[in-house]
This record gives sequence, C-alpha cells and structure tokens, in this order.
Amino acid sequence: MTTANFIKRTKGYDKSSKTIEDTYQVNVDTANDVDSAIAAVEAMAVPANYATDGVSATHINRNPMWYEARVTYKQSTSGGGGGADDPLSRPSVLSMSYEEWEEPYDVDHSDTPLTVANSAGDPFQTFPQRKNGTMNIQIAKNFASFAAGPYDAIKFTTNATSVTIRGAVFLADTLLFLPPTAQEVWEQIGTTTHHYYAVTFRLAADAGKHLHQVADRGYRQIVNGKHVKIRDGDQQPTEDPWPLDGGGVAKASAADAPATRTFQPYASASWGIDFS
Repeated sequence: MTTANFIKRTKGYDKSSKTIEDTYQVNVDTANDVDSAIAAVEAMAVPANYATDGVSATHINRNPMWYEARVTYKQSTSGGGGGADDPLSRPSVLSMSYEEWEEPYDVDHSDTPLTVANSAGDPFQTFPQRKNGTMNIQIAKNFASFAAGPYDAIKFTTNATSVTIRGAVFLADTLLFLPPTAQEVWEQIGTTTHHYYAVTFRLAADAGKHLHQVADRGYRQIVNGKHVKIRDGDQQPTEDPWPLDGGGVAKASAADAPATRTFQPYASASWGIDFS
C-alpha cells in the first residue's frame, strides 16, 4: 500500500505567488512508480481556501521505493472584500464537550417515586450520590468588531425562543448562555492584513431546561395562615425534616413521599445571535 507521510509546510508568500508548499515522503508498492507517489499526495487534504497548483516527486537517495513529493497550493481568490480568503467569510466552527460530576440527590425518579430516606422515613445521614453533567457547545466565529456589553447583559440566561445550530433545534430554555471569549487578530493573507475578532460562544445544553428539583421537606407547616412546628405521633416537634405536600402542609406520615418543588435559577432572555 502506497503511503504518504507529511514532513513540512512552507508558505511561499512573496507578494505575488500566494502559495503554500507541502513536502511528503512517499513509500510506493512498486519500484519507480512515480504516478502512485503523486496520486497519494494529491489525495491528501487541501488547505482551506487553496487549490492544488502542481505536484512533483523525486527519488530519495536513489531508492526506487521512496519519493520526496512536493505539492504546491495556490490561493483560490485574490484576497480581501469577502472572498474565500477573507476571515470574515469563514463559516463558524462547532465543537462539543461533556462535563460530568457527582452530586447528592433527594428526588427519586422511579416510576413510583420513593422517599429518599430509610424505610422508617428518617433521612440518611448523608444523601446518596448520582452522576450529573452538562453538554457544552462551543461555536467559534469571526467578527469585524466586538463589544462585551451586549453579551454581558445576557450572560447566564436561557434562550427565550428556540435556537437552531447545524440543523439541530434546541427548544426554549434548554440552552444556557455562558460568557463568550474573544481574541483580537491581525492575519496576513497575501499582501492584505486582516483585522478581526475571533469569538467563541459557549452554551450549556440541558433538556430539563436547567430547572432544579428539590424534595419539599421542613420542620414547620402552614396552619390557618401561620407557621407552626410539625409534631410527630407523640406530639413532639419533629427532629428530622418532615415531608410536605407542596402547599405548606405536612404529610400524614414521616414515611410519605414529599412533593417536589421546581425552581428556575436562570432568567429567560432573547439573545438575537446568529450561530451559523
């Protein structure tokens, strides 16, 4: 099998050529098969915004099985003004990662939810642990200018309307906007210096809409509009958090499953950002 191994890259900018030259070492199956050596190099990935301009191959130390092949790439446009070599015309770049951790939990997700307590209804000394995590989405995009203020105003908010990223639709409030990062860049392409800002948007995805669920327990209940201590079967103030019904009223038994309270820790906002 003919194989091509990348050796080095040389930029040939001399204010006129706008070329890149890559050098490969190629091992061919058949002695003196220069055509296979050239074909192997031509099959390699072409740099973005360039086109193949020529390939040559010569023997390495007169070894008939090895070639040094050089391929020249030339810019596909003359540069500037939104052409293929204009950084502002480049598409955004998407990447995803996953962050996970362990956390204590007090809400059970069985088909018939159980009280997260022992069989007598008493809380555990320490809550059991579960895995949790978030899918992190990064979108890198170039802009002619960058102002931190508008992004600071929406940091740590969820999307008020659905957002589409690479054809995937994220429903309202399933994305959390994390503060973006930005890098000011001056890039020389041919004879033109491009000035722009490389911005990376960061989003945290959660199909559960970033809501927090907490078991409804406490030491007091609401009776006739007043907070009163919850008392056990012996009419003594309870020593442990008692299950509540979600309306501030104690359940009949310490062993009853408490209601679940759902909290929204982040405000919802319209972002107005094009992530394409």
